[in-house]
Amino acid sequence: MGQKNSTNKSDTNNNQSVSRLLKKVSKECDSNFVNFFRPSKFDEIIDNAITDDNVSAKYSWNPEDCSRNVYVLPDDPFTFHRHPIARSTDSIRGKLGFSNGFHVWQIKWNSNQRGTHAVVGVCTTKAPLNVDDYTILVGANKESWGWDIIRQKIYHDSKEVNCWYPTHSSDDYEVSDTITVILDMDAGTLAFADNGRYLGVAVDGLRGKTLFPTVSTVWGHVEISIKYIGGLARKFSFMFNNILPFLLCFLVNISILIALNSMQLTETITS
Repeated sequence: MGQKNSTNKSDTNNNQSVSRLLKKVSKECDSNFVNFFRPSKFDEIIDNAITDDNVSAKYSWNPEDCSRNVYVLPDDPFTFHRHPIARSTDSIRGKLGFSNGFHVWQIKWNSNQRGTHAVVGVCTTKAPLNVDDYTILVGANKESWGWDIIRQKIYHDSKEVNCWYPTHSSDDYEVSDTITVILDMDAGTLAFADNGRYLGVAVDGLRGKTLFPTVSTVWGHVEISIKYIGGLARKFSFMFNNILPFLLCFLVNISILIALNSMQLTETITS
């Protein structure tokens, strides 16, 4: 009897070990898959990051477009401070919105100053900037999309867009102090990187909108900074150069068809 129990216990331990191994392999495969699709534009912008604060300041937090419970630091336009207001979630928008192009910015948010609800994302000008409760504000409506860095889930219109983000994270994974937001308005996608590690596309279907950087927070005296890294315009010339050969072939074929039809029409009239 004791031998049977020992065997069952051994089988259980083996099954748990196999399960952990499969989970680890799965996450590693997911990570490699995500890195394979890391946009070259992202690395191009990182390698040529804006270093002029006067340029970056144009993309900083907007002191006129924020919750009544937060304010942008007078001596630091890249950082805002939240007052310790109970039962309140507060948000702020960046100065400039994006309707086209590929854009990258970083959010600096101390991991010890996040509380129960901490969200990073994008929103339109219609998204609310305050609610009298502790909640996920960015992502709670149709006008915003956010990554809850506490629960590690993506939200839009109060719904989970996907069950887990990033998909390849470990059980003890914690989002670092430096979160990079990657917004491709030409493709209509939103992605994130954590401490430089690309995490994959989180949201799609954003084309045709004008979206602003945003965060929402519940932590009293938190200070959150934004830094625009850079952007790339859509390369129409590259697209045109790729399409040009097909366009020329199409025009040649049309010209041939027109010529053949003209010849047939002439022969019909003559006969």
